[in-house]
Amino acid sequence: MLALKAGYQWSNNAVIEYNPTANCSTDSFFWGDSYCFGEAKLLVGYAVQLSESVWLVPMVGVSRWEFEAEEGVFLNPGEEAVKEFDGTDETFKVDLDFRGSGNFSFNVNYSHTSFDYGVTNNIGVGFKYRF
Repeated sequence: MLALKAGYQWSNNAVIEYNPTANCSTDSFFWGDSYCFGEAKLLVGYAVQLSESVWLVPMVGVSRWEFEAEEGVFLNPGEEAVKEFDGTDETFKVDLDFRGSGNFSFNVNYSHTSFDYGVTNNIGVGFKYRF
């Protein structure tokens, strides 16, 4: 899975974030089923300073996604079926940033997206660099 994000925080603590993600299955010799999922989130929110180094950033937005599943040849006597789905759905996210004295911060986040086909809840950890 590859996930990146870019964002901006204004002096009034309003926040905007763009978060593209790509995730594809890996399969040996193309025998089994495979899938590819791509998503791009656009979120807006507000950063609340809880202490000198801890910030809470709730955000809401939209998720534009595409999902493709391909049936493999293993135990499949006919042609391999390919299914493609896409949509735009609501999403929200809550970041907890632990900022040090430099431009780096440690981040823990929770995100929730309600897709047409189901719901995902994710917990992530990472690092941020502030310019």
